Amino acid sequence: MRIWAMSSSHGPVSGDRAWLEGQVRSGALERRTDDLHHVLGHPATTLEQAVTALLARPVPPSA
Repeated sequence: MRIWAMSSSHGPVSGDRAWLEGQVRSGALERRTDDLHHVLGHPATTLEQAVTALLARPVPPSA
């Protein structure tokens, strides 16, 4: 079986590289650490949380 994937910078790739790119894109090689939490002093927010908080802010009157 031959595995094909599209590489964003080099066109189509096959074989082991395609498998590895698929794993990276799926997040299989990610691991979470508490580094960001230590820097910020609170847990990181999700995109949904950030957008919700931004939309809840009052809009200042235009000048």
